[in-house]
Amino acid sequence: MIDLSRFNATSFQDLAATLAVAHFGHGIRPMGSGADGGRDFVCESPIRWVTPGLFGEQSSTGYTVFQVKHKDRPGATHNANLSWLWSQVRDELRDWAEKPERRRTPDTLIFVTNVALTPVPGSGGFDTIMMEIKNYIKKAYERIDDAGNDEELRAIRKNQAARLLDIKAVYFWDLYQIDALVAAHADVRWANNALLTAGDVLAAIPTLLNSVPESDLERALRAHARTTLVTGGRIYFDEAGGTADGGMPVHKVMVDLPVEIVSDDGQRKRASVLRYVLGRSGRVLKPKVSRLQKPRHLIITGQPGNGKTTLSKMIVQAHRAAFLRGSAALSDDQRAVVHETDQALADLGVAPPTFPRWPVQINLAEFAQDEAVDLNATLIRRIARDVSAKSDVGEIAPNLLTKWRTRWPWLLVLDGFDEVVDPTLRRRIVEQVAEFANDCEAEDADVLIILTTRPLGFTEEIGRGLFERVDLADLKPRTALKYGEKVTSVRLANDPDRRDLVVRRLREAAADDAFENLLRTPLQVLILSIIVEQAGELSPDRFSLFDRYFQTIMTREKGKIGGFSALIRDHSGLIEEIHQQVGLTLQARAERGETTRSLVTPAELQDIAWAVLERAGFKPDRRDRQLLADIKQAATHRLVLLAPHGAEGYGFDVRSLQEYMAGQYLTSAGDAALGDRLRLVAHSPHWRNTWLFAAGRTFAQPTRHLQQLVVETIENIDENAPRRLGALFPIGPRLALDVLNDGMARSRPVWLERLITQALRLLLHPVERDLPMLTTSLVKLASFNDHTRTLIADGMRARLSSGEGRAGVEAVQRIWITTCDGLKASTQVRGLSQIKPSLTSSLLEPHERPRHTYSNQLLEDEARLVSAALGAVESTDMVSLRPLAEALTDENAALALEMMLQPLLATKPYMRRRIEADVLPTVLRAPLGQELIDEA
Repeated sequence: MIDLSRFNATSFQDLAATLAVAHFGHGIRPMGSGADGGRDFVCESPIRWVTPGLFGEQSSTGYTVFQVKHKDRPGATHNANLSWLWSQVRDELRDWAEKPERRRTPDTLIFVTNVALTPVPGSGGFDTIMMEIKNYIKKAYERIDDAGNDEELRAIRKNQAARLLDIKAVYFWDLYQIDALVAAHADVRWANNALLTAGDVLAAIPTLLNSVPESDLERALRAHARTTLVTGGRIYFDEAGGTADGGMPVHKVMVDLPVEIVSDDGQRKRASVLRYVLGRSGRVLKPKVSRLQKPRHLIITGQPGNGKTTLSKMIVQAHRAAFLRGSAALSDDQRAVVHETDQALADLGVAPPTFPRWPVQINLAEFAQDEAVDLNATLIRRIARDVSAKSDVGEIAPNLLTKWRTRWPWLLVLDGFDEVVDPTLRRRIVEQVAEFANDCEAEDADVLIILTTRPLGFTEEIGRGLFERVDLADLKPRTALKYGEKVTSVRLANDPDRRDLVVRRLREAAADDAFENLLRTPLQVLILSIIVEQAGELSPDRFSLFDRYFQTIMTREKGKIGGFSALIRDHSGLIEEIHQQVGLTLQARAERGETTRSLVTPAELQDIAWAVLERAGFKPDRRDRQLLADIKQAATHRLVLLAPHGAEGYGFDVRSLQEYMAGQYLTSAGDAALGDRLRLVAHSPHWRNTWLFAAGRTFAQPTRHLQQLVVETIENIDENAPRRLGALFPIGPRLALDVLNDGMARSRPVWLERLITQALRLLLHPVERDLPMLTTSLVKLASFNDHTRTLIADGMRARLSSGEGRAGVEAVQRIWITTCDGLKASTQVRGLSQIKPSLTSSLLEPHERPRHTYSNQLLEDEARLVSAALGAVESTDMVSLRPLAEALTDENAALALEMMLQPLLATKPYMRRRIEADVLPTVLRAPLGQELIDEA
């Protein structure tokens, strides 16, 4: 008998729809999710039956409605199941009779259920429920007479009884019928792979692929899943994580992160990402039978440290466990990982996958670098290479995996798109992903693709209508504490007293509103747990958190007995400068796409240390060569945050630590040099996190003049920047919002007002893509104190009054209340949703006044560039925008274009979107790091 316990309500409805299509043909039309008026799927075509119906008909030619009734836990007795099913059927009959919104009564009504109806004649479940239906209709007519002389009531009841009689036939698909249909329709088993086990499909591989021996491919697929189950299921966070093997099992530290989803109509909902993603992966996604409408695939965005990589590993790990569950060919350790992964999901209140998709994960930075030298690279070729590398059967041909993709559901996770920096490579990756997704649809393959990235700088559209974007939100304090307790339990598993101390201090920090900003991401919570373990001081901004973490680890290394503690104690300044130089080097190298892993070689580390020593007056080639050797030797174990990675070299285990050190470098020069550095990299998405760490350092110290430098940089960064169309696509407002979100200006009212003024300029431009982020940020700022709430209210009112930015304010106000609900904002903050224009018109700020037509004389070549650029932008044939990119390389032509494009973009928003997607990524991501390195 078929086991339906692995199906939840959604996946069971998918199974029912697949069976209906297989049995009756493509006249069956699933209605999709949402309010369906009692119609899970319908059919207008004739249906031929071989099972008995209410009145014995063997066919129906009218309007047929299917209703799916899934019982979460069928009872142990037939009577209990029958009683439940009858209550469901009775309620549906009543609704068909009484609800006016169910305008069209079906000719045939079919109930599909996962409970069994016993076949005993007369007294069995099937005959009993049929008799109950007949009696219900009979009683409906009797109720007409019960109305007595009340003619209005009699008319209502007569109409209700007539609607019931319009239902000419009622049929049931119970557990027995479904079992028979699944056996009769082999394709259904493959479309609903929860009906299969891994052993089923692996044993059938020779017939599926018809070109490889069973022993070879079965061993390869098993080996790939088994090997990655152990090695791919760990997250790494240098020695500070406290785990002896340098990694933590992802299932032991995972929490279900919050995610925000914005629908096409602007409605916003908050969900848990694991439940959302695993719910999606549990659906049948074969395009021809799926009830899930496009977009099927997911793009998950998250800020630095938000746990994107940890999340992607957990999603893949959950599916590895499902794929291998029940396999006899597992070691005790592998079997334990499968069990622990399932248990971890259950503890989070998330059902483990019941559909065993074959999981594959690809690091997009590595793929992009390989593709840069391999013009024939494709995703399917990369997957084939990885599978081959993790088995001993030789090379697995890509065409075999293509066939495998059509017969068995896949999960493909593409992690770290934000680490692909080169614009050309990004475009090629986008093309490859879209090609893979379109191939899956063309082949009717059941594949779920998940791509992760940071949101800043993500402007690409990957296949029209193929991907849904969901954004990881900040952790709630309760979830942050839960994560802190988990990682602390793993780090300090052998020291319960210290573990309890850290957990207590985390709870104390979480209870202080000032430190709420430090509990926003898993990485920050982990760092916070390490700092409070050492009783370190805390400041409520992100830079201070990372800086205190570095000092905490430095202090711990100094305090160790023996080893390299004396070296670090005596030369801590040199050690910190080496970290900064390595951070800068790796950040610049990643910008050029030169490396898949952020590592410097041993020789490069020695060169960096040599240069640092020389600048400090040491002689590394003579009297101080031993100091250089000691630093190199220390690095082979760990140089504070620099971790060894075998023969490949040294690097930071977490990208944000690399960016923190690069940010420290930016602030390591004089005031003038700092201003130049901040202005140089402020517009680059690749350097944004580094820039914020640099700005954070100025706010964390009593350096008012440097804080003023940062604020003025934000205010003026888009002036005289025509080569990136700064006046039309400003980055200053987003910089201001990022600074505010980082918490660095919370205790600086003098800067807070100016930064909020700048951030509100975001409302002057289309906000669709950033609407959830912007609204969340504004609600949080308005919740900070009365002054910030007044500033935001005044700014919104001014935009509404002037007309400049009115659409942006109205878009924010549309989701303001739902955002306040999620953040539990006060009544006063919620009131900003009702802000109205003031009675007097406000004046535009000088930099917001409309620009005049460009009047300078253009040279002939410049005029030609401008004309070609405008022609490309205004074309309705979607021609290449390369002429615009070429014109922006000329300063005078760029200035002319910046002015001439302003009225065009104001009236034709599609032009703005094209420029954002096709031109600005190349301009904004032009490599800048070498200029910083050259001055070092």
